[in-house]
Order: sequence, then structure tokens, then C-alpha cells
Amino acid sequence: MSSRILVDEIYGKTSGASALTVDSNSRLSQGSPVGFRAKVNPSQSISAGGTRLSQFAVPGAGGFNTDGAGGTVLDLSTGVMTVPANGYYFYSIEGRIDSFAGSYYYFDWYSTDSSGNSTGTVYARTLSQGSGNTSYDAFTATGTVYLTSGLFLAWFYQHSGDSNVTINNDTYVSLFKVG
Repeated sequence: MSSRILVDEIYGKTSGASALTVDSNSRLSQGSPVGFRAKVNPSQSISAGGTRLSQFAVPGAGGFNTDGAGGTVLDLSTGVMTVPANGYYFYSIEGRIDSFAGSYYYFDWYSTDSSGNSTGTVYARTLSQGSGNTSYDAFTATGTVYLTSGLFLAWFYQHSGDSNVTINNDTYVSLFKVG
């Protein structure tokens, strides 16, 4: 004996909003994405290590910033992310650093307080010796990590030997809930 449940859509119990849809080809789609894709805007001059990236904009092509419930994940003016729900998240930072002339640099993805002050826990890091091209250097970091609701996070620039750089506005950050 077999059983089947036929369903086109699943709604949230308390919100009444569509949480999951099944299309005519049996593909699942989530009601609202959870996460963001944003870019540094404008370019940011940095004069000290341990500086938090701030001032972001949501790009017109492929950009979004939503917690799936009418709010946002990334504070565009401070660069602080607020994790809206427990789960697995895909993160990325990719971009360009201008005028780097030191030994190496890295970006740390730190837990923070709500104001963006680092609490010391590093969730991810990208490390580069630099390309030797003092005009600019490219960097990237991606991965998947389990995060808990209410956690605050932000990206910070660290360095060895060069604290006068610019994070170019070709720098993008993203965070997507994947499970």
C-alpha cells in the first residue's frame, strides 16, 4: 500500500504567506530568498588594519537584501549582517584592493556586536600575498557555514605592512541561506 500527498503550495502557520511552491514539473521553490548580494559603494579608503567594511549598495543586476520576512540581512550603512534564521549559509567576498604594497593582507569575517565591533570569533578568512602589482590586487573567499539566528557578522581588512589602501567599489559580498 502506498500513500501520496498532493500539494501545490505550503503556507507558513503564523504568517499565512507562501513558504514553498511546487510547480507543474515538480520543482520546489522557496517563497522568498533569505540573504543578500551587495557591493562596496563608494570605494573605501582604509588607513588602519582591523577596519570594518561599510557603505554598501544593492546592485541593480542580481542584487537583493532580504530576511525573507520583510526585513533585511545587511545594514548597508554599517556593513553589519544579522543572521535571520538558524541554518547553513553560503558566503562570498570577491573584489579588488587598490594600492597595496605590503607583505600580505587578509579579510576576516568576524562575529560582532550589533554596532559592528568585533567579538573575536573568525568565521572565514581570505589571505593573499598580493600580486606584486601595486595598482590593484584581486581577492576572493567563498564557503558554507552553519550560523545561528541573531548572530551579527562583518568583514574586516587586516594587513602586514600596508594600511593605506582602497577597497574598490568592484568588491561584492553575499550571504545566502541554503539549508
